[in-house]
Amino acid sequence: MRYIKLFVLSISLLLLTSPAFAQRNFAGKVVEVVDGKTVVIELTGGGKMTASLQYIEVPEAGQPLNGVVRDHLSALVLGKVVEFRAQNIATDVTFACKVLLNGVDISQQMLRDGAAWHMPLETTGQETVQNAEYASNQSLAKGEKRGVWSVAGLKPAWEHRAELAAQKEEELKKEVAQREMREKYEREVVARQSAEKRQRAQEAQRAMNSQMSFWPNVGTSKVDPVSNLLKEYDPVKKFGSLETPDVVLQMSSGAKTERVDFRALTAYQGETGKGAGVYMIGFLIREPKTSVFNKASSLQISADKSKIAMKAALGETAYGPNGQWKVIFYKFDQEQMTQIAYADNLEIKLAGYSAVVDEKAKNHMRHLLLASN
Repeated sequence: MRYIKLFVLSISLLLLTSPAFAQRNFAGKVVEVVDGKTVVIELTGGGKMTASLQYIEVPEAGQPLNGVVRDHLSALVLGKVVEFRAQNIATDVTFACKVLLNGVDISQQMLRDGAAWHMPLETTGQETVQNAEYASNQSLAKGEKRGVWSVAGLKPAWEHRAELAAQKEEELKKEVAQREMREKYEREVVARQSAEKRQRAQEAQRAMNSQMSFWPNVGTSKVDPVSNLLKEYDPVKKFGSLETPDVVLQMSSGAKTERVDFRALTAYQGETGKGAGVYMIGFLIREPKTSVFNKASSLQISADKSKIAMKAALGETAYGPNGQWKVIFYKFDQEQMTQIAYADNLEIKLAGYSAVVDEKAKNHMRHLLLASN
């Protein structure tokens, strides 16, 4: 049924706007007044159509007299049989029409009563003689200060719409400008925070490099009984470090093996024990003279399916009971350290040697992450 109605409406549109019917008047009863210039007409032959009074504009919703004009049009035509001639299609469902009641052009009547404005000729292309008639009726109402001409400063509907559009555009520009300012401020905040974080990390790294001149033993550090972490702190320089206990790795390369001590650590400023997001993994080689390990050795870590490759951040010589030891440190950020500590399968490759890291060492690193955040 819906499609049949649409088909009938389409046929009506073609008939009413075709050249053969352009000068023909149709009849119908006005059954509804939509606004001050739009009515619904029940056609004599059946069906309904929506007609917009030709060549006039009325106050928009929100303007003075909007409701008064609608009521005025209702008093003129509602419930009455009118003749109409469709000029063109105003919208998808509305015809611009010349509507006649007892031979009187309702558009001109609305102009004469001061209930409408005559649309400018340059926007309508109205026939010259008819345009003069419409303009004459408007001039009479204007001279008598009727209706829309009685309200000081009341602007024609098209000017009102243009002002609203300009106002909306201006508000949109302000909104865009405010959003851009807000986004710029947020970017600056993020950049500043990132710069501050990098600075703290660099300061912590510099402090770590200057302070960490040996591989501390359990006996020289304070051990946390819960986490089993080693804690060192210099109250004068307000610098400290948290370190995991040693885990011995038997690293192999073919038939060759190397005994390497492994631990993770973080440095911090102040007494909180909270790091600046800088973590290091260190290796201590007890026979540096014969070892292939040195500070140029690259480190490759396989954490589940992820691969992390690092170059040595710091290499130095330490002195132990049996002479010189070699210490190599590799720097990681918090995200990388978390990925390493919580991997199910963790393998380390250093200078061609490899070893699988057990759960004990990973638990130490997890404790380190928890304690430093």
